[in-house]
Parts: sequence; C-alpha cells; structure tokens
Amino acid sequence: MIKEKYEKIYNESYINLNEQQKRAVDRIEGPVLVNAGPGTGKTQILAVRIGKILLEQDVSPHNILCLTYTDAATIAMRNRLVEIVGPEAHKIHIYTFHGFCNQVIQENLDYFGGYKSLEPISDLERVDIYRNILDGLDDEHPLKRFKSDRYYEVSRLRNLFDMMKKEDMDTVPMHEALTLALEQAKLEERFYAKRKYTHPKTGITFQKGDFRFDNYEKYVKEFDLLKSAIDLFPELDKQLNKIGRYDYQDMILWVIRAFKDDSDLLAQYQERYLYFLVDEFQDTNGAQNHLLDLLIQFWDQPNVFVVGDDDQAIYKFQGANLNNIIDFTKKYDPYTVVLEENYRSNQDILDHARILIENNEERLVNHSKDLTKSLNAKGPYADTNNKPKILAFQKISEELTYIAQSIENLYLNEPSILPEIAIIYRNHRQVENLVQVFEKRNIPLNIKRKVNVLELPLITGLINILRFVADEHKTYGRGQHRLFKILHYKFWGNQPLDVGRIAMYCQQPDKEGKYPDWRAVIQNENILNQLELNDSSKILDTAQTLESLIQEAGNITLQSLFENLINQSGLLRTIMQGPDKAWDIQVLNTFFNFIKDESARMPELNLNELLDMVDKMNENGIELPINKIISSDMGVNFITAHSAKGLEFKMVYMLGCTKDIWDKSSGGRHKFKLPTGFNADGENTAEDERRLFYVAMTRAKTNLFITYSERKEDDKELGASMFVDEVLSHPEAEKEKTAVAQDNVIEFYYSLMLKEEKQIPLVEKSLIDNWLKSYKMSVTHLNKYLKCPLSFYFESVLRVPHARNASSGFGNAVHHGLWAYFNAVLNGQPKAITTLQSYFEEGMSKYKSHFTDEEFESYTIHGKKVMHAIHEEKAEQWFGVSKMALEEKIDHAEYQGVPLKGFLDKVEIYDHHVHVVDYKTGKFKYSTAKLKPPSDRDSNGGDYWRQLVFYKILLDSDKKHNWHMDKGAIEYIEPDTKTGEFKYHEAVITQDQIDTVGQQIVETFENIKAYQFDKTCAEDDCAWCNFVQDNYTLDSNLIDEEYGHSD
Repeated sequence: MIKEKYEKIYNESYINLNEQQKRAVDRIEGPVLVNAGPGTGKTQILAVRIGKILLEQDVSPHNILCLTYTDAATIAMRNRLVEIVGPEAHKIHIYTFHGFCNQVIQENLDYFGGYKSLEPISDLERVDIYRNILDGLDDEHPLKRFKSDRYYEVSRLRNLFDMMKKEDMDTVPMHEALTLALEQAKLEERFYAKRKYTHPKTGITFQKGDFRFDNYEKYVKEFDLLKSAIDLFPELDKQLNKIGRYDYQDMILWVIRAFKDDSDLLAQYQERYLYFLVDEFQDTNGAQNHLLDLLIQFWDQPNVFVVGDDDQAIYKFQGANLNNIIDFTKKYDPYTVVLEENYRSNQDILDHARILIENNEERLVNHSKDLTKSLNAKGPYADTNNKPKILAFQKISEELTYIAQSIENLYLNEPSILPEIAIIYRNHRQVENLVQVFEKRNIPLNIKRKVNVLELPLITGLINILRFVADEHKTYGRGQHRLFKILHYKFWGNQPLDVGRIAMYCQQPDKEGKYPDWRAVIQNENILNQLELNDSSKILDTAQTLESLIQEAGNITLQSLFENLINQSGLLRTIMQGPDKAWDIQVLNTFFNFIKDESARMPELNLNELLDMVDKMNENGIELPINKIISSDMGVNFITAHSAKGLEFKMVYMLGCTKDIWDKSSGGRHKFKLPTGFNADGENTAEDERRLFYVAMTRAKTNLFITYSERKEDDKELGASMFVDEVLSHPEAEKEKTAVAQDNVIEFYYSLMLKEEKQIPLVEKSLIDNWLKSYKMSVTHLNKYLKCPLSFYFESVLRVPHARNASSGFGNAVHHGLWAYFNAVLNGQPKAITTLQSYFEEGMSKYKSHFTDEEFESYTIHGKKVMHAIHEEKAEQWFGVSKMALEEKIDHAEYQGVPLKGFLDKVEIYDHHVHVVDYKTGKFKYSTAKLKPPSDRDSNGGDYWRQLVFYKILLDSDKKHNWHMDKGAIEYIEPDTKTGEFKYHEAVITQDQIDTVGQQIVETFENIKAYQFDKTCAEDDCAWCNFVQDNYTLDSNLIDEEYGHSD
C-alpha cells in the first residue's frame, strides 16, 4: 500500500488534474484509450492512474504491467512513479516490449532452453546471411543479379523480412494479404476507362467506365519480384539456425508462439497481471500488438489502458503501425478520452499547428464523429501573444546568418536564455556550418550526433594506408594508385608541392616507353634530389615506414600492425600535439577497439579479411558509431525533429523548411513496392512528414520561428515546404521576407571558411606549361573539367594513378567483344550468338586484372546473358549497314586553335553521310540527364549530349576520310531491367549545338592555360574535393582579398 507520505503526494497530484485527465484516471476498469496531444500531461496521468489502482484496488505492484516504447521511457516512467507512489514503484513491472519478452524467456528457460545457446546476430553476420540466400538462387531466379550490384536485393530483402517479423506474418499470411490487397485494387478509379479508348497493339476497345484489365494486369505484374521475395522468407530462419544466431525481432515472436502453443504458459502471465498500461501506443508494431492481445484476451473487458497520439506517430520507419490505434478501437470499443488542455505552448502556436495537422486524413478523429481534437492553452504561457513567425530568406547563407546573429545577440544580452532555445532540423547536415560558426564564436551549445567512424577522414586515411599495404604485400605495384593521396596525409609532414613534382615526374616515360614506378621513386634519394624537392627527407621517411609495414604485414598480428602504423607514421604524435586530441583519440580508439574485438572473435583474422569486412560495412550502411557530444549546461540546443519529441523549449527555430528537405517521402528506394494500402505504414509518406513537422512546432512554449530559403547558393530554386504553406493558410499567419546585410553574410562565411573557398597549391606553372605543349583535348577531359576543375587537375594534369575496377573492366570487355565480333563477321565469319559470347569472354580474360575472382565469375555470367539478348534483338539491324569503321582514332582535329582528339566506337558509313555510335554499359534510367542539351537546370548540358556534338566537331575538322556526320547515337548494351528493351538514343547535331560545345571547348582550354584548377565543385561525394577538404588548409591571404578584409 502507498505509505502516508506518498498518499499525500498522490492526492495533491490527483487534485491538480484537469477534468479530462481525471476521467482517464478514474476509469480503472475495462479498456481505455487516451489520445494525449503534445503538452497534455501524458506521463503524469499514467503515473497517477497507477497510484489510484494501488490505493483503491486490492492488487500488488507486481500485478501491474506497464509497457513502453524505449528504455529511456521506462526510466522516465519509474522516476515519475517514485515521486508519486514512493519505493513501491520499483515493484511495478515496467518494461519495453522486448524487455518483457526477455523476462518471460528468462523465467521459463526450461521451455525456451533451445534458444539459450543462440547468440544475437551481428550486423555483419546479417549481411552474410542475406548474401548467402542470394548466392543460393539459381541463375534464372528473378532476384538473381550479376555485375557490381549482385547483392542489390540484400537491403530490400532485409526490409521486407523485418517488416514481416514486426507484423508477425510468415509466407502464407503475407501472400494472402498481398492477394487481398491486389483484389481490392480493382476498385481503384485508375483502372476504369475515363473515355472510349482502343488499344493500338491489341485492338481491344474500352468504353467509358469499362474495367481496364490490361492496366490492372500490368499493375499486378509489378509485384512479381515481391512475391518471389516473400517465398524466400523461410530461408532466413534456416540460415540463422545454421550459424546459431537469432534476430532481435525473434524474441517477441518466440514468446507469441509460446503463448499460442502453450495455454498454461499464457495463463501464468494472464493471472499475474490484472492491469495493463501501454505508453506511446501509436509507435507499436503488429507483433507487439499481437503480444498485448494475447495477454488481455482472457477477459471480455480487459483492464487495459493505452495512451498515444496519432498525430505524433513519427516512427513508421522503425516499423510502427498507426493502424494499431484504429484496430484497438474497433476490437475493444474502449472508453475514449481526448486530452485537449495543453500546458506547454501559447494558443497561437497551437492554432497554427492545428491548421497544419488537420491536412492529415489518417487521424482518429476522422474515424469517429463523436471525437474532437482541438488543443487549448492552459499553461503559464497561455496568454502570451507571440504568433509563430514564418521567415523567408533569399539564400541559405542568409538564413543561417540570421539565426546565428539572432542567437548571438540573445547570448550577449541574456546568456541565461540559451538553454531555453532549440534549433530543430530534419537532418544533421543542415546545421553543420551553423555549429561550426557557434563553436568559433564561442557561443555555448548542446548537440549529440552519432558519427560513423568509418567515414571520418582520420580513419579513411588509415584504411587507405592499410589497403596499400595489403595490395603491395600481395603484388608489387598493385597499390600504387593510392600513394598520391597517402603522401598528402598531414601526419607525414610532406609538402603538397613536393608530391605534385613527383606526380609530374611519374607521368614522363623513359626511352622504352615505361613510366616511373611511384613506389621506387619515393625510395630513391637521387631522383628526389633531382626533382629539387623542398624536403625530400620527409618523403624518404614516409617510404621507409610504408616499406616496413609491407614487410611486417604477413609476419605480425593485425593489432600489432595497426599499432606500428599509428606510431611509426607519426600519427599518434601529431594527434597529441593537436587542438582536438581528445576527440581524435576517441575516434582512433573506436577503430582500434573494433580491430581488437574482431580479432578476438576470429583469432586468425588477417588484413585482407579486415578490409573486406570494412567494405561490407560501407556497402550495407553498417556504421561503426561514436557519439560526438558538444555539451554545455548553458548552451543553445541543436536537435533533430525526431529527437525533439517529448522535449520543450521557450524558443524554437525550425530551420531549412524547404521542399527538398521535408516534402520527399522516404524509405522507398530500398524496399519492394507494395500495393496501395498494403501495410501502409511500411514507408514514410507526406502524412508522416507532416506529423514530424507538427511535433517540431509543438515543442515551442512562446516563440516559434519557421525559416526557409528560396534558393541555394548556386541560385537553384528551393522553395518552401508544403507544410509551411499549410501553416500560412491560418487566417492570421504571415510570411516575412527577411533581408540580411551582405556584410553580415560575409562575416558568417569568414568565420566558417567554407569548403567552396579552399584552394590547393599547384605544381610549378612551368611544369603545367610543358605538359600543355603536347596536350590534345578529348571529350572525356572536357566533361571532367566542366564538372569539376579540381578533379581534372588531379586526374588529367597530374595523372594520379587510379585503381582498376570491375565496372570499367566489364565495359572494356564488352567493347572488345563487339569490336572483335564485328570484325569477324565483316571478314566472313557467321553471325552466331556463340561467336559474340566467345569474343566477350576473350575480353573478360584480357581485362581479368580488373576483377576479383568472385566478380569475374559473376560479370562473365551476366555478360553472356547480355550478349545473347542483344544479339537476338540487334544482329540483323547491325549488319543492315554494308560498311563500317570500328574504334576509329581521331587525333588531327582542332577547333579555333584548340587541339582535339577522340576515339569513336563505331562509324556506320553510308554513301553521303556517316552515323557515329557510342556504346554504353550503364543503365539507361540513371543516365537520362546526360542525354539532354543545356537548360535552365543544367547550363552545360549532359555529358552524352556533349559527346555526340564533340564527335561532330572532330569529324568536321579531321578530313582524312572526308566524312559528313549527320547523326550520332548512344547505344545501350544492357537491356532495361523492367521492359527488357535495348535503349537507343539518336540525335541530329545542329549548328547551334556545335557553337555551344565549341564555346565550352575554347573557354575550358583558356581556363586550363590560366591554371584555373583550384576551385572545388558543389558535389558532396566528389572524391577529389573531399580529399582537398581533408588534406589542405585555407590560404588566409586569399580570404582577406576575396572578402575585403585585406590590409
């Protein structure tokens, strides 16, 4: 029983409840559903209700089961209960769903004993299991893939099987549910003719209103892959059992099955618990709901109390099923209470949030005419008249500058206000620059962000060195392409100009046409001295360390090798002398501990296996996480919208509320397509994003700022999210176009030292001038420069060695196969499919060094299939041309004084003109933008469009054949994955297009001659831009000059 002290506290808590809350607390018997909006005291009524049960009913604390969504929620609930009911709170059974199932298993090991020897599956083991499933499929299985994407289906299978487990559905019920959904789809309006229509191929005529069975059949066919995937579900458990592992979701499923199979076991828990309470019910999934149903099904009117808010269901991406609330109301007809008194926000904020959320159709109030849901401000800030402000900025830089200055002014005038301020955003990338500026301006802040160690420059650099060591240990020269980047890592102390001189030297062949060997050059003191390096000793020290690591690689443990690397390279010393040593050591230890843990799990683990493991993690999105925490008790709070749930702040800035951030539904790319309405909670929709926006808005007590930018820095349009427009539909809502002084923006960027302003030290201009003497521009170089001058500098000027890869090897093999096949047929050999396949295999053997053994086998199978398919489709068409030239080299062309060169895959020769054909082995759907001419969206035009125009310019200039090219074509060698069609893009080249590309040629050549390579591009994933970002420092003189701060 509650002791006298806590009985008084309970009574005070109960008296302070409003009428709606009291109705929820007083209804102890029977099913109760409480729809608790934001700030309405959800946790308080759960705690008070438990107190009331203990006070008024003849039950013990252990007769109450409280189920929550997260571990943090269980702790918060117990702490609140301790305040109200005292030490008795520790006897109440409060669990997460998984925690409860684990307790059931531990209490019944005699029943669940078979599971005791199993270990939870790791993320890496899970990837292996799904790969094994795919590897076990025969070559004709619809989910079998080849080439580099042979494991593409891993993520889709995993998401599907996770969903099936979370919904407690195996193969048969899943197929039944799919069949029902497809049958119900027949009622959809889109499958009925809107007017009289005759199909051009079949000749079938549909009258207005007729069922379009042709469209419906096409729709049903879209789910063939899904059906095939569902059939593989039993393979998952077979693979798990084979290696003695279980999945996290299995724990709930084991208990559900045990309860279904053993009525005595179920009765044991039904008799133990007399009262059930479930928090955040909107976030439960199907399996969790089934578990609850089993526990409470013993009673006709179970004492179950569920609390949730359909408007705050923001965890669908984790399997939450909003339909659970609706199903609960249908099944149990609960006494329903809607909490409408909000103790957090002012009325203006609540009204604007209501206008937003009323656009959602998936709401409980839309399923019951008797329910209303309109939040009323009742807290200490109810009467404040601060309307939410919607601020529009011209560009992102202005938006960030405004927020930074606003908060800095608040900090300078009232520093104690900062803990009551939150900056809420959709994803961490949006605030990276803002956080940096706050740190540099010494504005206190709080942010907790999970960082993937494998993506940090410190670790990617170390992994690159380990790859070099592994490559060179296996075969001399295999890892040379890595040396350019490795030599730039700051801890070696090498000067970038010295590395540039070595790069220029290594691209000059000797008398026999052989190029200098990077690994040999950096060890040769005489050569380094000839190059007049600034500090050849650093290069020599680096080379000596690398040679030592290569020799040790096969003779010492992996841990010892890594330890030698961080010590002999000077990395550890550099870290300890740096300003971020605490963070860098934490990062280094995280990766080192990973090596130690994996070595303990697999004592024979070698370097190549470790690197394969890292590749597997990167390919499958498996992180090596570390929490980067910046913390200050008196700091402003940076927090994602998802993490903001349950929190409240006096002042909230919602930044970056643009279409590209908020209006895109997520989660579909790595999932199988599902029919309309089938497991509608499987992926995030606009309604889910609107709920998340609503949650962010309702964190604010008195001041809410919703900000967005109309354009990016490159002037591309962004525009407000549709949720901003919906908020603006409130009669009193206004949008303010906010101007920020340019000097303030400049100051913001000056503090930040943006990536875009980084410059690199070039090798001597005389060396570039010498290189230019024999330079001829190709379309590959032109495309590369237009996309990123920096990449052009490293890859085309310095000619940094690059790794061979399977994709380029496959492309080369296909080109070889087609070239050899055409030659053979033109010289009298038969046009047989086997001839084409044979020449393709010859090409694969020729370029075998590009592949691993596994890749070679997979690409060969795929390539033979492709050769067979394209031969059947194109063979007759190919040889409808009587004369052709193959792999035609053009190297005596020019345009307005710019020397040009090119290589044409195939020239089809007619009496008065020629057609130029270029082969592509990529997928058509991913390259459509490359085929388009210049537009407002892309002022330069696509690479493939430019390529065809460039070929026209080449042939117009080089008159050795006197060919007149009137058309160019891009021929895709691989069929479209959906239709099986072979795409063929043909284009007539106009004079306007020639003038456009000609101007690009001239301007690019002038830029090259002016050494304009040192600006980074806007692509986030540009390898060379990121390399510069990580390994070069900003030239402060340049910044002073550009931003007007120069003395």
